[in-house]
Amino acid sequence: MDDIIHPDDIDDLLSIEDFFDYFGVGYDVDIMQKQRVPLLRLFQAMLPDDEQGRTYRSYQQALVKAYCGVVKGDSVPALEMRCGGCHECETSSEEGACCE
Repeated sequence: MDDIIHPDDIDDLLSIEDFFDYFGVGYDVDIMQKQRVPLLRLFQAMLPDDEQGRTYRSYQQALVKAYCGVVKGDSVPALEMRCGGCHECETSSEEGACCE
């Protein structure tokens, strides 16, 4: 699904878990509870800058990359450069896809 997501479409998503569930990305509840703030910061950093051009897939990829980043211990400053170091995260939305 590459449909454009408008901000109004996701207004009902109140928690990071809501985002993961809506975009079909698996997660470990313990990691989510312990790493909520870093995960939210990484997720925000991974989203495309152009809000009007954000798609279902771009949100999904940002969630996967942020989750993998938290598991690997990445921080927001390292990801702000958008180095693209984790290519597996870009193509998979499976739980733990690149976190092994």
